[in-house]
Amino acid sequence: MVIPLLRPALRPLAQIRRVAPVRPADAGQEVARVYAEVEREFGLLAPPIGLHAPSPAVLAASWVMLRETMVAAGRVDRAVKEAVAVAVSEANACPFCTEVHGATLAALRPGPGASAGARAAAGREREVADWLREAGDGAGGRGARPPFPADRTPELVGVAVTFHYLNRMVNLFLEESPLPAGLPAPARSAATAVLGRLMRRSARGT
Repeated sequence: MVIPLLRPALRPLAQIRRVAPVRPADAGQEVARVYAEVEREFGLLAPPIGLHAPSPAVLAASWVMLRETMVAAGRVDRAVKEAVAVAVSEANACPFCTEVHGATLAALRPGPGASAGARAAAGREREVADWLREAGDGAGGRGARPPFPADRTPELVGVAVTFHYLNRMVNLFLEESPLPAGLPAPARSAATAVLGRLMRRSARGT
């Protein structure tokens, strides 16, 4: 029951507004290559990336931004990056990105029986998100020492800048939610949890 409800999230073309979407069957070589890489490395053909397909060069650039800051392995844990994405998306009033990355973050968080190390990691992710929110614009807590080492700054700033851009594109060209409008609350909660688990599969990879 839940998987059919997620089909709009897994097929971005139905959600795109104001620009003509590029169907995979009609995609040229460059667009098809980006589509395949997004699905393989991000877990699904993300609508915020797919909406750029009418311009292949911009599609490729938007995917590079997301891939190199959020997906590629580095010094910062993926859950912390997801927390940054959520904090910036909330500051920009982007419900689509807030919902998707909030679901991913919830799925990545440790369960009740998690180790002390896993719980400490979850605490660090909340500290970073709170520091971002204190700024009011997602740029970082004014006057407060960042709650992360300096060598993590490039990755975290990269995620924040990427989502400042993507949020604006999403609010203009996509629906407010990846899930169908009018979905009853219990079904929406279940579908959101499944979406988070689907995203978690790729988020835990390298």
